[in-house]
Amino acid sequence: MNHGLHITNGMVMNLKKKNKLLFYGILFFLLFLLCYLFPYSHDDWAWGSRYGLERLETYFKGYNGRWAGNLVVLALTRSNFFKTLIMSFSLTFLIFCIEELTHKKKTYLLPCLLLLATPILIFREAIVWTAGFSNYVASMVFVFLFIYMNKDIFIGKTKDTWGRRLFFPILGFISVLFVEHVTLYVLVLALLSIFYYLLQYKKVNWSFVLYFVGSIVGTILMFSNSAYSNISSGTDTYRSIGLSSFLTSSITSYFTTIYKYLSAENYVLNVVLSGLVLLSLYRYLKKEKRYEKIIYILSTILVIYPIYNLVLRYSGISLFLKYTKYISGLFTVIYCLSILTSVFFIKEKAKRCKLLFALISIITLTAPLFVVTPIGGRCFFPIYLFWIWVVSLFYENVIQEESSYIKVLLTSLLVFFFIYLFCIYGYVFKVDNARKKEIEEHKTEETLILPKLPYTKYMWCPDPVNAEFLNRFKSFYGIDSTTKVKFVSYKEWRKEVKK
Repeated sequence: MNHGLHITNGMVMNLKKKNKLLFYGILFFLLFLLCYLFPYSHDDWAWGSRYGLERLETYFKGYNGRWAGNLVVLALTRSNFFKTLIMSFSLTFLIFCIEELTHKKKTYLLPCLLLLATPILIFREAIVWTAGFSNYVASMVFVFLFIYMNKDIFIGKTKDTWGRRLFFPILGFISVLFVEHVTLYVLVLALLSIFYYLLQYKKVNWSFVLYFVGSIVGTILMFSNSAYSNISSGTDTYRSIGLSSFLTSSITSYFTTIYKYLSAENYVLNVVLSGLVLLSLYRYLKKEKRYEKIIYILSTILVIYPIYNLVLRYSGISLFLKYTKYISGLFTVIYCLSILTSVFFIKEKAKRCKLLFALISIITLTAPLFVVTPIGGRCFFPIYLFWIWVVSLFYENVIQEESSYIKVLLTSLLVFFFIYLFCIYGYVFKVDNARKKEIEEHKTEETLILPKLPYTKYMWCPDPVNAEFLNRFKSFYGIDSTTKVKFVSYKEWRKEVKK
C-alpha cells in the first residue's frame, strides 16, 4: 500500500512538473509574439546605426559606464528576432524566479498577470523600448539569478562550492554594469549576504566575498567613465546630482515623480496587494486579539489608499487642489509603512524574511533616485519587480490551496491583458511595417512622407522629436541625409499613398 502511495505521489509530482513546463512554454511563446511587435524607437535608432558603433569605438567615454547594458542594446538593435528572443526569455525567467522564491511555489499566474499590468509609463520605457529593456530589465535578470541561487539562505541554509566561487565574481562584475541605482543595490546585496552568513554560521562564505569583489571591480569600471565626473561637476547638459541642495531636491523629486512610480500608480498591483494583506491580517486576528486596534488602523489604510488613487486617476479631479501631490505623497509613505508593519503579523520566519528582504530591496533601489535628475518610469521597473514578489509572497501566505475558481479568474484576467496588449501593439506593428516598406521604396527621393505610429503613450518617443533624432532615424533606416522627412498621421498617410 505504501509502495502504491509512493508511485501515486510520484505521478502527481510528474504531472505538476509537466503542467509547469507547459505553462512556461506557452508563456514564452506568447511573450515572444508580443515582444516581436515592439518597434525600435528613440535612442534605439542611434544604437542600431553608426552612432552606436562610434560610442563603442570611444569605449562610451563621456556617455556612461553601463558597459553591459550598452553592449546588449548594440546587439538587440541589429536583429529584431534576436531582440525578441532575449526579451521573451528574460521576462519568462524573471517570472520563474519570482515563483521559485515564494515559500511553497504555488502560483505563476499572479506574477504573470502583474507583469502585464505594469503601469504603462514603466512598461513602455523598460520593456517596449529596447534601450530601456537592455538596462532596466536585463540587469534584473542577473540580480534575480543571484537571489535565486541563494534562495535557501531564507531557511538558514546556503552553499559555498568551488563552482560558485568561480561563477559569483563574474556574476557580480556583470550585474553592476547596467544601471547606476542597480549597481549600488548589488553592492548592498553583496555586503548583506556576507554579514548575514557571518552572523548565522560564524564563518566566511567565500563565494559571497568574491561576488562582492567582482561587483567592486565592475563599479570602479563603471564610475571611472568621465560622464560621471561631468555630472558631479554640473557640466553634463542632461543629467545632474542634487548634492548641494540635497534636502530640497529630494523633496521635490519625491513629490513630483517618485511617489507616483514607487506605488501610487500601480493601480492593479495595489488593489491585489491590499486585498491579500487584509486577508493576511484577518487570519492573524482570528488567532490573536492583542493588536486588534493596530490591525484595524492598518486595514483602514489598506482599503482607502488604492481607492483614493483610482478616484484621482479616473475622476481627473485634484481633491486637495495644489496640495494634492503632497497629500498623495504622504499617503504613499503611510501605505508602504503599513505594508511593512503587516509583515510582522506573519508567524512563519521564512516568509517574514523574504518579505522584509523584498521591501528592503525596494527601499535600497529607491534611495539613489532622490538625488539624480531626470528620472523616468524605466528607473522603477526593478522596484516594481520586487513589488510583484511581495504580492506573490502575501498570496502564498493567505491562499492555502488554489481553488479552480481562483485559477479561472487569474487565467481569464491574464488572457484579457494579453489580448489587450496584442490589439495595441499589433496595430503599431502594422503601421511600423508600412513605414518601413515606404522607406525601402522611396528613401532616395527628395521628400519622404511617413506615417506616425499610433498609440504613442504605449511607446517611448516612437517618432523623431527633433533634428538630432531625425538624423539618427535616417541613419538607422538608411535614408539619404539630404532627404526631407515629413511625419503625418496614418490616416493622412494612406490618403497620400492613394494619390
